[in-house]
Amino acid sequence: MNIAVLGAEGQLGQCFRAISRHSSVDYHFYNKNTVDITDPFTFGILEDHGIDLVINCAAYTLVDKAETDREQAYRINVEGPKKLGQYAFRNNIPIIHFSTDYIFAPASKPIGESHPIQPINFYGQTKWEGEEAFRDSGATSCIIRTSWLFSEFGHNFVKTMLLLSENRTEISVVNDQTGSPTYARDLAEAIDDALGRFGKNFPSGTFHFANKGPTTWYDFACEILRNRKTIVHPIPTSSYPTPAQRPIYSVLDVSHFEKTFEWEISNWKDALRRCMERI
Repeated sequence: MNIAVLGAEGQLGQCFRAISRHSSVDYHFYNKNTVDITDPFTFGILEDHGIDLVINCAAYTLVDKAETDREQAYRINVEGPKKLGQYAFRNNIPIIHFSTDYIFAPASKPIGESHPIQPINFYGQTKWEGEEAFRDSGATSCIIRTSWLFSEFGHNFVKTMLLLSENRTEISVVNDQTGSPTYARDLAEAIDDALGRFGKNFPSGTFHFANKGPTTWYDFACEILRNRKTIVHPIPTSSYPTPAQRPIYSVLDVSHFEKTFEWEISNWKDALRRCMERI
């Protein structure tokens, strides 16, 4: 079975590349210079390689920049999925696509798949419209919403905290936003396992995946830097204004994923420990 991973240079794409060395699945990796989801003329290479299923990791993920760079964010996160979904439908190729916790209305308990939609920023709006584009295309799709993604690759909160700790004795981190960190490698491994078991009959629908356990950005930072001398100070969101608003509570309920895929998701602290060992 030939699996295409689009957006292979992002942190999730790189995690798929890392686990592919020990996988029974035959992965093919494409960066934006090889397959551009906004340009259907580049999709022909997927046919040339006999691709059976596409994992779409390509996305515009600069949350704050999206507030002003709206045309580019919309082009990649909405128009891209629309074109890719139409292609997948015409060629009967299933799609696995990733979305975000930023699409939801306010919540106070773990968020299930049917929670009301109310994107909190422009990035979230484009990701929601991207989900809908796949659904409207008629393609067989599995949409996986995740949150607070981190890994040993690319730019993310874990690597930022480690970098700051090299140059600062004290840092301040928001303590009134609660969510669940997600180790991108854990997500890639869960999907890889399912591909090995389900093949092209990969479950369709919408699912949530995040490492278990709620935390705040402050507590997350403290855990990252627990063996370093840098002091972490808690601050309210109001003391750290950003162009894009963030949800106060965005813990995802992952029970539907665990039940459907028969996969036990680990706690975020365990996931962080494994990530830190690789870093």
